Amino acid sequence: MTEIKHANKYQDWQPKYNWETCKTNRKEYGKFLCSFLTNAEDGLVVNMNGSWGTGKTELLRRLYVELAEQDHPVVYIDAWESDFSKEALSVVSSEFLNQLEHIFSPIHCDAKSELFEKAKNKIDELKLSFGTCMKLAKAGSVLTGKPEIVPLISAAETVVSVLPNKSEPSNAENIKLVDRVGKIHHARIQAMRDIKDKISFLADLMGQIYGLKIPVVVLVDELDRCRPTYAIEMLEVIKHFFETKGCVFLVATDTEALQSSIKAVYGHEFKADAYLRRFFDRKIALPDISPLDYLNTKKLDFDKYLEQGILLYPFSKNQSYNIAVMAELFFNNGMELRDIEQALQKFFASLDYVALSRGEETHVINSVVLITGIVENQCNMECFLERKTDMFVPHENRSYRAIEDSLPINELVNTQLELASTTTANEVHTGNSMTRGRDKICLNIQKYSYQTDFWRYNLPDFNLSNQITEQINHYVTEDIKYWLWDDYKNITELSGYIE
Repeated sequence: MTEIKHANKYQDWQPKYNWETCKTNRKEYGKFLCSFLTNAEDGLVVNMNGSWGTGKTELLRRLYVELAEQDHPVVYIDAWESDFSKEALSVVSSEFLNQLEHIFSPIHCDAKSELFEKAKNKIDELKLSFGTCMKLAKAGSVLTGKPEIVPLISAAETVVSVLPNKSEPSNAENIKLVDRVGKIHHARIQAMRDIKDKISFLADLMGQIYGLKIPVVVLVDELDRCRPTYAIEMLEVIKHFFETKGCVFLVATDTEALQSSIKAVYGHEFKADAYLRRFFDRKIALPDISPLDYLNTKKLDFDKYLEQGILLYPFSKNQSYNIAVMAELFFNNGMELRDIEQALQKFFASLDYVALSRGEETHVINSVVLITGIVENQCNMECFLERKTDMFVPHENRSYRAIEDSLPINELVNTQLELASTTTANEVHTGNSMTRGRDKICLNIQKYSYQTDFWRYNLPDFNLSNQITEQINHYVTEDIKYWLWDDYKNITELSGYIE
């Protein structure tokens, strides 16, 4: 791995967060986004919008690695980590300075050079300027008797909003208060301008000393998880203190969640979308993930369970068909990346538990029924609760597509659910044979001639009618544990504690 000294998180993140390990197929999107950000001539604040669980954090960290490899100074700020703080300016400034100061460490360059001394002095000046702004903010709050919600507040607005809540002051006191607040306000404005100038100057020095490319790219993550007032304050800080030549911000949010946070502060009728446009110069959407593409990159291993005494049906000869079924279940039930990961973890945790606890007994488990139950439970479907081993309730979703245009997934799901439920019937079908008897208990699917109904649903290495017959044979075999719905429901509810 190439040693990169100008990005202090690179060595830790590169092995995990690179494009080769990206399972969401966003390499081209990420590289395009880096190009867009780094070709901005002036300061730019961009909002990357993606809903909860769509992989924003992993993408930001890969962008960090990519930008570092492109020789751009890059800063990463996790807003949620600092949500406990009362001052967003101190958080952003400290993260910004600490990560950039790493670049100008004496071990990375000639500490005796004139340019290094300039950089060191400029960082010290920046620290003083940030300190001045924070002191002025506190002074303004003390004078007006009102803590500031945002770091830049109009002196006139502050005085007008506070004075009516005090006892009536004299005209002389009014004038004196306005003058003092006004001086603080103008001093802070000047300090903010100084900060922007110094950031631009530092960015130029990075190029002169190390050959690094401008702009500095600052990646802000998890803002939508923060307290509403803190999220607003951080946006104000970014806009008023850091939007300058040589510095670009990418703020990743669930924008709808962020708008709800803003309305929690300003009222339900407040136009939060228009308010956010004040802070963002551009807005970009995070591309949707194809569950099928994502699952194909996961290299899921279903075959290992055969060696552990578990017979997985219905795809006993070609387990790769499980991926197509899972992808369709996830997609049509609106499951995001984090939901998909949770469902997969539950699925494999369930099989691993059975493999460890089964003893010498062979278990016949239907992978389609297991993942269907997990999805139903995770999506709070009523059919999951209503279904019992002795009461067949079909799966709710009817909009699934077919596998290779040959096998409708909805038909497949309900057929497999019938193999996990029992009924009483006078006619019991087992493949090409049929027996009659009074109130005989059998699998739900055995009450009709399934060979006639499903003979046409075939895939390479898969014949639906034949695999149904195989499962029925396992059901009546005494030394095999054949799973019925109550078994699936129990393990699904146990795995449901995984969040």
